[in-house]
Amino acid sequence: MWVKKYEPEIALWVDDKDPLIFYRKIIAFAKLHLKKDGACLVETNEFNAEKVLELFKATGFDRSEIKKDIMEKDRMIQAHR
Repeated sequence: MWVKKYEPEIALWVDDKDPLIFYRKIIAFAKLHLKKDGACLVETNEFNAEKVLELFKATGFDRSEIKKDIMEKDRMIQAHR
């Protein structure tokens, strides 16, 4: 509830037609700007972490993995080129 109270709606919700749109943008930026062996770390919703991981892997971040947060939930992706 705290997040909903202080974050703008645009930061919390995406169009259901493409819920991974921001990850696609982050990946495109990272591919252009990361050096070889660079890493990209993103936070994600625990319910679509697998989809985000697969997106990274499909776009050349073959050394990528899901990481757990302090609550032991799958909420982070660590992706290496």
